[in-house]
Amino acid sequence: MILPEALRAHDALDVALPDGRTVRIPRCLPEFPRWIGPPVAFPYGGKPLVAHAERALWAEFKIASLFRDAGWEALVVQAFGGIHYLDEMKRGDDDRGVELPDFAQGLFARIAEHNKGFGGFFDVFAWQEDDVVFAEAKLSRNDRLQSTQKRWIAAALAAGVPVENFLIVEWTFAS
Repeated sequence: MILPEALRAHDALDVALPDGRTVRIPRCLPEFPRWIGPPVAFPYGGKPLVAHAERALWAEFKIASLFRDAGWEALVVQAFGGIHYLDEMKRGDDDRGVELPDFAQGLFARIAEHNKGFGGFFDVFAWQEDDVVFAEAKLSRNDRLQSTQKRWIAAALAAGVPVENFLIVEWTFAS
């Protein structure tokens, strides 16, 4: 599987799962340019903005855009307040949700069954032919995997997702 250059793994992050196992999740360390333009209409509590193609985006939408720019399909997954799949950033209170592709619905259902819900779901789901990637955005030195995300990883593994199909995107602002 060939990932977009900016999202290629530099190393792996050891993640202790709730059942005591430790897995090594691929991790990349990209630098994203800071957005210096006007504020966005829906600031989402001051979430940091990065620039991509002269647009202000949150990091997870930048990651999805990098996948799409490299020929992948990608959606941002919002798992709070019910699950929503987004192909573009919110511009207001609407969720602009889209349908999950048919092939992925069964996989997501199996993960949710093992996880007893959608809590902890990774930020981005990307696919290209038979390859899938679940990517999680983490702002370097400010953000860590939560216990719900560790439970979700365990559930996805139990549902048959190989560990190499996960990606931690530990990003920083470009200097």
